Amino acid sequence: MTTNAPIPSRHARLAGFLQQDPDNPVLLAEASQAALQEGLFADAERHIDAGMRLEGRTQAWRFRLANLRIAERRL
Repeated sequence: MTTNAPIPSRHARLAGFLQQDPDNPVLLAEASQAALQEGLFADAERHIDAGMRLEGRTQAWRFRLANLRIAERRL
């Protein structure tokens, strides 16, 4: 028997993993990228902010934030 349950998006799956491990910078980076690709800008910013709290304003996190701002057209 097959079900027609919707397949969760990549961001939804990663957000589920983050509930179990919210201080994982690799998951935060992946989730921010997935959210950005899916147009979930508020979620992307939340993940980036969490990553910056954990690791500081590293070049990698600032780059992610810059990409978000470009996508939002907030130059």
